[in-house]
Amino acid sequence: MFKFKRFKLIFFLTIVFFLLLSMTVLAQMEFKVATNHAGNTPATLGLYYFADRIEELTDGEIKINVHIGGVLGTEVETMEQLAAGALELNRVCTAHLSVFNPLMDIFSIPYLFKDQEHYLNVIYGGVGRELAATCENSGMKFLVWIYAGARSFFNNVRPINTPDDLEGLKIRVMASDIMLKTISTLGGSPTAMTYSEVYSALQTGVIDGAENSPISVDDKSFYEVVDYYSLDEHMMIPDVIVMNLEDWNELEPLHKAIFLRVSEETQQYILEEWMAREEKSLEKIKEEGTIVNTITAENKALFIEKVAPLHKELKGTFGGYIERIQSVD
Repeated sequence: MFKFKRFKLIFFLTIVFFLLLSMTVLAQMEFKVATNHAGNTPATLGLYYFADRIEELTDGEIKINVHIGGVLGTEVETMEQLAAGALELNRVCTAHLSVFNPLMDIFSIPYLFKDQEHYLNVIYGGVGRELAATCENSGMKFLVWIYAGARSFFNNVRPINTPDDLEGLKIRVMASDIMLKTISTLGGSPTAMTYSEVYSALQTGVIDGAENSPISVDDKSFYEVVDYYSLDEHMMIPDVIVMNLEDWNELEPLHKAIFLRVSEETQQYILEEWMAREEKSLEKIKEEGTIVNTITAENKALFIEKVAPLHKELKGTFGGYIERIQSVD
């Protein structure tokens, strides 16, 4: 009799153990985050940092799987997935985010920022917080501003020193109306195409050039297929991390607090990674044989003057945010 009771007790405890184990497994949430960047960019390293810290601080209750290199689709495609609830988190450039939140295309305006300090004060300050909050109107929770440097022109035809040097050049840009208008205003011929197509398009002469930051030129080895990189720094377009708003709302308060804490940490982590690597990338581009030229202040003023009509045209488009950004110290 005693043995039978002991058997029943062991059987009962075993059932309880497996029930508790199954409840623990069911309690764990798994999210996906997508990026079209490779595995060694500051932004992608930031995603891994973000995922690791979330798992650590939630004691494994939330696991985030990082999908790199565009394996889940282009940035617009992954944003569509996020909007449909098929993807929880996404790293996306604000130019592509603007398809869902048009206000974010403000960052595509050329020479909107005076310098790097001005740009950082905007995105990390009050104006940046207000712009971030508008994403909720589009079904997204904004989490992280990702510093992505200044964009400059690279091409196979000639160095770019003044706007006249862009005359007739076929330049790839993202599918942003403002970016397309910018190239046209500067005298070039804009061509919208996905990022994954740029290398082969340069190699085969489908386009003459494109524009991006030194780290991006290095990461994609564009120095193999272009002869000139001209540092005009015409745009400073951030990337961001956003989350499906329904998934965000389903998080318990403690998990929301952890996400916000880790978002701030990730923002700083990526900024430091970028600052540490940008100059190294520029040196590598030079070492690989691409001719790099810096635009003088006098010539940069010519670019700014050339896009002034575009600024005027866009004044009423962004609800006063252009003026507010320009007034930030």
